[in-house]
Amino acid sequence: MHYSEIPPPPHLAALVRCAWRLACDAPAEYVALPDGCCELIVRRAGASAWIGERADEDQPACFMAGQLLRPQPLRFRAGSLFEGVRVYPWAAHVLSARAGPALVQCWFPTPELRPPPESTLLDLLDARFARDAGQLDPVLLRAAPLLAGGACASAGALARACAVERRTLERRFAQVVGVSPKQYLRVLRFERATRRITADPATNLADLAADLGFADQAHMAREFRTHAEMPPSLGRARAPSPVLYLIDGAGT
Repeated sequence: MHYSEIPPPPHLAALVRCAWRLACDAPAEYVALPDGCCELIVRRAGASAWIGERADEDQPACFMAGQLLRPQPLRFRAGSLFEGVRVYPWAAHVLSARAGPALVQCWFPTPELRPPPESTLLDLLDARFARDAGQLDPVLLRAAPLLAGGACASAGALARACAVERRTLERRFAQVVGVSPKQYLRVLRFERATRRITADPATNLADLAADLGFADQAHMAREFRTHAEMPPSLGRARAPSPVLYLIDGAGT
């Protein structure tokens, strides 16, 4: 499996996490992990399917995947090639008629969002967000750089930084993001941990836990059990990318 990411242009950084490309030379099964993002995905070749849900249904040539709260097994055929854009939930609802809980742990066809051959997914999103900027929630846009930078460790701190009441922030998250601010912050901290482990498999897990604000290494291990259903030590042995873990015994 070959996976690469491209950062978005600066003016899209509050809406888009990255663009990515994935190629599978051989058939394989992976687990996609929660990362706090939804995805717009275009299949250029091959096929993919979720395992355990709609398992016999190949995903279409262009589709959106909602943000994950638990690991989701995936199956890829040999020769599969995908391009995608990872977007934050407060931006994803602008691209579809769905928002909140309807954009969690799901996928659905979006043929209308397939870019023409001369354009990229980032081009399409740039034009769409410029056209529909009025649909973006101003409170969540203020929260975006704070969330991306890990500047706030609690929902209360995030509400204060955004200059809103905590109840207001919680209501916006429920309506648009589909989870509470507290749960979303947990997912983002887990995602930062997976990226650090993938970038440096030899990293000291106790030091990593302390650096990311976990109470201790055991606390981080519990979060990995919740979001990845495996301990950090096992996860780093199976991680070809920060968001996809190889299922034991599957693929090559």
